[in-house]
Amino acid sequence: MDRNAQQLDQSLVPALNFQSYPLDTTVDVVIQLNPENPKHPLHKHGEKAWIIGQGPGTFTWTDVASAMQEHPEYFNLQRPPYRDGFHTPDSVPSANWMVIRYTAHEQSVTFFHCHINIHTVGGMAVALMEGMATAPTNIPQYYLDWDQAAAQAQGSKKVKRTSEEGRGIGAGSLLPAVVKRV
Repeated sequence: MDRNAQQLDQSLVPALNFQSYPLDTTVDVVIQLNPENPKHPLHKHGEKAWIIGQGPGTFTWTDVASAMQEHPEYFNLQRPPYRDGFHTPDSVPSANWMVIRYTAHEQSVTFFHCHINIHTVGGMAVALMEGMATAPTNIPQYYLDWDQAAAQAQGSKKVKRTSEEGRGIGAGSLLPAVVKRV
């Protein structure tokens, strides 16, 4: 074990915005864009995703299958783009949504986030625990303290976070609006 590693307090896991699912699970992620939001450059680490649909307004269905049944014109399952990075649709002036789909084939902790740094720091990100039920317990301390080091480098006071502050999902409430197993 790394000499700088410590056991992660599992009570922190909800504040860190984790999503967990078993291996070989196919996952649909609905990204809801609020009105007056420009395009966001999103990046999913690990497995690439198919961009299978997008549509106007608010995603009001309980799952993607229901949305596909009611509005097949919003979806492309024949030859959807397969990417690890993509832009959301522009939601100026009205809200809209986008659906990506991927299958978790390897056990890993990956990251899905907006590539605009201030949005990522603001919470427009989620850690994806693919193929594991709980967070790893031997996370190196320097990873746990990354925000403190950044604040010190910028001459700021030490940042103290509460569990609720860590749960925000930033401008436009992008991630994860709906994470459903298929």
